[in-house]
Amino acid sequence: MRALFSIFGSVGALFLVLSPASAESVEMYLAGVGNSTVMAGVYVNPYTGTVNGRTALLVCDDYFAHSYIAEKWTATVTRYYSDLSQTKWGATFGEAAAKTLYDEAAWLTTRLLSVYSANPTDSERLTQSYLSFAIWTLFSPAAVDSLAGPDKDVVNWYIQEAQTKYKPGSYGGFTILTPVCNSNCSDPPQEFLIADAPEPASGMLFALGIAALVTVHELRRRHSA
Repeated sequence: MRALFSIFGSVGALFLVLSPASAESVEMYLAGVGNSTVMAGVYVNPYTGTVNGRTALLVCDDYFAHSYIAEKWTATVTRYYSDLSQTKWGATFGEAAAKTLYDEAAWLTTRLLSVYSANPTDSERLTQSYLSFAIWTLFSPAAVDSLAGPDKDVVNWYIQEAQTKYKPGSYGGFTILTPVCNSNCSDPPQEFLIADAPEPASGMLFALGIAALVTVHELRRRHSA
């Protein structure tokens, strides 16, 4: 098992080295509103969609932008702990502050996905809603103003919990999908998080990874011999 882990670790490192220097982009499609839970007239996280054709649960971190069902767009891919300059909140708050905010959002997202189901109880719907507003309020403090006093208090409690319980550098499996807005785009879609990285856009990158796996395995076999 240790040898197998080492082999895949080597391949993972090669994937990072062989990634293109330019930002990777993916094609997004918003398919649905998860389990249709609503708070304050807004469908809350997560939503359903596809990333390069692959089905994914999408968690919006951007309360005041707008996306609609069946919308398609291109997004820039940013893995956690890489350069955040092309993310919405990296550009807004700066690299250091954005890293902390995205970490806290990842902690809240993990909590949210742990209670999400196709047929939630009323309690699960409430938790899902509060966690969604907590994510939105991290980046856009005015988002919580959409709620009544007691609901505001719960959302702020979740934010405080995230700020004290998140673990810096522990959410490398998360990916930020930031909409690309060209000269014809006056109202870009929302930015989304997903809890696992989308598949590489290039089939060649995958092939190189497989080749690396075979090479490392062969070197280990010869060394053992």
